[in-house]
Amino acid sequence: MKNIPLLKRTPLSGIYEREGASCTQEAGWLIAKYFKDPAVERDALDRGALLADWSHIGKITLRGTGAADAAGEIDSRARSLPILQATGSGKIALLRLTVDEFLVLCLPGKEKETLRKVANRDVSVLNHHGGLGCLVLGGAKRDLVLERSCAMNLSRDLVGPGAVVQTSVHSINCTLYRTTNLEVLLHERDYSQSLFEALMDVGEEVGLIPTGIEVIPVGFHIGK
Repeated sequence: MKNIPLLKRTPLSGIYEREGASCTQEAGWLIAKYFKDPAVERDALDRGALLADWSHIGKITLRGTGAADAAGEIDSRARSLPILQATGSGKIALLRLTVDEFLVLCLPGKEKETLRKVANRDVSVLNHHGGLGCLVLGGAKRDLVLERSCAMNLSRDLVGPGAVVQTSVHSINCTLYRTTNLEVLLHERDYSQSLFEALMDVGEEVGLIPTGIEVIPVGFHIGK
């Protein structure tokens, strides 16, 4: 009899069960596909606000004096990337947190492939696996949710696409990565459920609803 590997679960698996989310398997993770009605959730992407769980994406820290060169092996633009800015494609993103530290986000299951690119570089590497949670805000009204959740001024004339911000959201320390269409919130795994529930609570007034990767797929948004 073959050994069947156990599916990894995100910190929101309890919320999936409570809300009756429809789930799927991706790169060994059990992840929400959608919550109630994918048509309603797609409409909210155009007219309202959505909150999705991306805790299954790859998250790798590169740290040390060779971090920029190592990051450059993944994307050559990273070598000259300013601090608190990001670069990437639809499949990968590199966030420069300090002179000597990058956070790399990649598609679920692509961590080993990404790590091979930096294997011969003099750099400290930390593969976060499931140690970091990742929530994503999307939709036309997502800015209103952030305004109610963060004391920091995150207006788009100050913080544009590609920006990286170290801030607190509902008193939870987060690294916020702003893409053209999404707000990516990275944080300690243990705080994911509290952050999810706090965002849903303040977002209720503007119609925030939860969704899954069928409506906000990782591959089309991670580095844009």
